[in-house]
Amino acid sequence: MAFKVKSPIQVGGMSYKIELVDTCGSDAKGNVGTCNNEKLLIKIATQSSDGTPRAREYIEECIWHELLHAIENVFGADIPEEKIESFAQGLFQISRQVDSHFLSEDAPV
Repeated sequence: MAFKVKSPIQVGGMSYKIELVDTCGSDAKGNVGTCNNEKLLIKIATQSSDGTPRAREYIEECIWHELLHAIENVFGADIPEEKIESFAQGLFQISRQVDSHFLSEDAPV
């Protein structure tokens, strides 16, 4: 299943574009997403390095994770990575409860 992503997302007046890509260059390190604060660009890998599609829920949680890095940058915060991960999980759970999603289903590719 292919997805469309809501983009751009405003973070403190900055407009971050979110791109869904097959894999990220840093995927070999186990990273699923990247947040480039200079380009205001978030990339999320929809497949693992072996080409296995990732679940929608996993992708959405990763979007929250990278948006937290954007928030960290825009507001000059210094949040430990383990806290970013915990906050991302919590925000993802809340967004599911209030039916707020980043992704919409598209026609199968």
